Amino acid sequence: MAMKRNNPFSRWTPTTANGPKEDTMNRQSQFLLWATVVLISVQTAPAADFSRDAAVVAPYIDAQTVAIVGVDVEKLDLAPVTEFVDGVIPGAGASLSKASRRITELCAAIRKAGFDRVAAVVSLAYLPDPPPIFVFPKSSTSDAAALEKALSAILVDSKPPLVFADHGDVVVAAAPNVLAKLNHLKPVERPELAVALAEAGDCVVAVAFAISDEHRRVISELMPVLPAEVGGEPSTAITRGVQWAAASIHAPPQPSLRIVIQSDDEASAASLLRVWKAGTWQISKSLKQGEAALFDAVSWLLTPKQEGDRLTIALEGTEQTAQIVSTFSPALRRMRESSLRRSSMNNLKMLMLALLNFENAHGQFPAIGTFDAAGRPMLSWRVHILPYLDDEQAVALYQQFKLDEPWDSPHNKALLSEMPEVFRCPASAHAASSGLATYREVVGEHTIWPGHQGITFKQIIDGSSNTICLVEVDDDHAAPWTKPEGLPFDPDGPPEGLGGQFSNGFNAAICDGSVHFIAADAAADLIVRLLTRDGKETIEWP
Repeated sequence: MAMKRNNPFSRWTPTTANGPKEDTMNRQSQFLLWATVVLISVQTAPAADFSRDAAVVAPYIDAQTVAIVGVDVEKLDLAPVTEFVDGVIPGAGASLSKASRRITELCAAIRKAGFDRVAAVVSLAYLPDPPPIFVFPKSSTSDAAALEKALSAILVDSKPPLVFADHGDVVVAAAPNVLAKLNHLKPVERPELAVALAEAGDCVVAVAFAISDEHRRVISELMPVLPAEVGGEPSTAITRGVQWAAASIHAPPQPSLRIVIQSDDEASAASLLRVWKAGTWQISKSLKQGEAALFDAVSWLLTPKQEGDRLTIALEGTEQTAQIVSTFSPALRRMRESSLRRSSMNNLKMLMLALLNFENAHGQFPAIGTFDAAGRPMLSWRVHILPYLDDEQAVALYQQFKLDEPWDSPHNKALLSEMPEVFRCPASAHAASSGLATYREVVGEHTIWPGHQGITFKQIIDGSSNTICLVEVDDDHAAPWTKPEGLPFDPDGPPEGLGGQFSNGFNAAICDGSVHFIAADAAADLIVRLLTRDGKETIEWP
């Protein structure tokens, strides 16, 4: 019986690359990195005074409003961000460039329409709709129609879409159902939010946070005592410990990030601080040794200091920025590489799932590509597994190809830039739009990819768990994803281009659907044996 009928991978779905613990750590390190970035990503011109925006947003505040965020779009400058991040974690800046360009584009459009700042009002009343209410205060040069036209064009794919309304002194943008509710909203006075905005003062970014009396009542009734993991304090640590909180990012020449939490009294502030310390200790205890050391250092920098009935966190000036960089840069680089390596492994698992499902459907693995009667290359195996990637967009992309034309015909060549992310290592400097794939097949008579003809499981004599199907290559050996072209097999040693994405080895997808990371110092003859399917060698994985 053919092995395909017992293929256990036909319904196998790969797990995400990062487990909960790693995701948590990534979020913590990202928060630290961005906290540092904002200290250098603002210009030296005077910043906006967001205390005046308390009156501007007052008509849009209800009993469930929890936060107001103000941004000075004239002074926010993300240009230094990529350079800074690349200095801390080489190559990481590229992953931020898309978001940075998007934010820069939005700020430019807002400025061009004659607006200098925007305030976002966040209310729990409108959940689960994701966008907050955006309020754009007008000036004498503001053009509401131009603002709507520009932002609608940029945010054309936003879900739910933003709808704009001119309310006289301001332009408001929100989800359609939220904007409709605003027409009947009876504003609620929330003086604590106004006080928090005033505390932020003159800055480039201001955040005001507060919970209502109703929120406090619910917390007290549902959770009179906080969990033991955060110290087992009475819930008054929250309900009395947080009257309001304010965060402000200030511009050079004295850049700073400052957070203030106002409590009811000194005892409540002390209780909240104990909760903070217990929570961070609990997180640290759950982490691996290296991660815990990094997290402890982060916690030390960001632990609030009690000043009477207030808790404050302050990162000020270039000295602390330099301290953060020198302390965390090596660890962040290691964490980034580890995360990208796992993401790359997950990509390869998804590719193997598609290849195995292709085999299950056709009785054999795909050939390196299709060829016409004259032997000219048409389209790569990557194109032909698109319907098996369990992705509607991949299926739609497959349907756009002209299968009877070569990969570089005018029609098919135009689809090179549509390469799905799964075909590239996330550590690669090549964007998906380049059309260059960094997961490649090794072509040879005795490999999984003999050329114009696909093979069956029965032909994998060495066993599917001992035979490499795909390898991760460096950027110099990346290939057009639609072109039927593999790396040539060399019986005397590994093919050129293996590795290069990571410092100490490369990922390889095995025919049983698993993925192994092969160390850079692995024996050359071992890699050659793993690449062949019928050498009948004894394989011992390192």
